[in-house]
Amino acid sequence: MRMLTKWVLTGVLLYLFSYLGWFISIETIQGALILSFAVALLHTLIKILAGLLVGAGCFTMGISIIPGIILSVLSLPLALWKGQEFIKGVFIPSFVDAILLAIVLNVALELVQRMFGNQK
Repeated sequence: MRMLTKWVLTGVLLYLFSYLGWFISIETIQGALILSFAVALLHTLIKILAGLLVGAGCFTMGISIIPGIILSVLSLPLALWKGQEFIKGVFIPSFVDAILLAIVLNVALELVQRMFGNQK
């Protein structure tokens, strides 16, 4: 349930950022929700690949650790950048905008989770 909630919240935030004109252009809320799902899937696959690279560092005498860490840090911007290719009506102007969008999206998700998260 948390994963579905986070997926929908991410889609709504992406659509809000598009409405405000921040780093992304999305035509419909359906496009934002589909982009959110595609980004979640791509982000997961990239994080798995990055983990494999870091894990393979012991076999490559540490050579693959640095690319694995870089790939891990850039996994969300890469997922946003590549995710736009799958959905019609979604446009991110540059990879720098994807990086900035990923930062703003992470901060916004964290704020919303802290405001409406489990309050014990």
